[in-house]
Amino acid sequence: VGCVAFLVILTIIGLMSRYRRCPSNKMLIVFGSTGKDKEGNKTPSKIIHGGGCFVWPIIQDYDYISTLPIQIKTVANDILSSQNINVSFPVNLTVSIDTSSEEHKQAAAAHLLGLEDQNLKDLLTNNLLGGLRAVVATLTIEELNRDRDKFLQEAAKAIEPSLRELGLKIIDLNMEDLSDKDHYLENLSKKAVTKAESEAKADIAEMKKTGDIREAEANKQKE
Repeated sequence: VGCVAFLVILTIIGLMSRYRRCPSNKMLIVFGSTGKDKEGNKTPSKIIHGGGCFVWPIIQDYDYISTLPIQIKTVANDILSSQNINVSFPVNLTVSIDTSSEEHKQAAAAHLLGLEDQNLKDLLTNNLLGGLRAVVATLTIEELNRDRDKFLQEAAKAIEPSLRELGLKIIDLNMEDLSDKDHYLENLSKKAVTKAESEAKADIAEMKKTGDIREAEANKQKE
C-alpha cells in the first residue's frame, strides 16, 4: 500500500511539473501529438493565450512566442517615384501577433516559433521596403509630399497580405521628412515661395491701383 501511495504521489508531482502557465503577453505553443480540431484534422500545434495546460512528456514539447509589439525603424533609401526621381525617408513600422483568430495564431506559430529577433526584424524590414517601393512607384513627388496619410494607407495595404501570412497585424506605420539627391523637393519649395511672393506683390499692386482710382474719383467729385 505504501509503495502504491508513493507511486501515486510521484505521478501527481510529475503531472504537476508538466503544467505550463502562459503569461498574458505571450502565447504558449504546444507541439507534437496535440490531437484534432473540430473537423477531425490533426492540428499542427496547440496554442494557449492566457491560462495554461498540461504538456505530456515524450509525446509533446512546448515553447513561447511574445505577443508584445515589434517595432521596425529603417530608412527607405533611393526609392524611385513615377517621375524617375529617387526619394528617401525614415519610416517606422509597429506590428504584433494577431490573436483575433485561431488561423492567425497558427500562422504565427508556424512561421515565428524559434525565429531569432534579428531575423524577424530583417524579414519585416524587407516586406516593408518592398511595399513602399511598389506604392512610391505609382506617385509623383508632389503627391507623396502633399498627402502622406494617403500614401501610408496605401503602403499599409501593400504589406498587409505578407504580414497576415506570418500571423501579424499592423499597429502603426509612419514616416518622417522626404529628401532627394536631385534637390527636387527643395526647388519645389523655393518655387512655391517665389510664386507666393509674386502673387502677394500682384495683390498689393492691384490694391494700390484700386486705391489710386478711388482717390482720383474722390478728388474729381470735390472739384
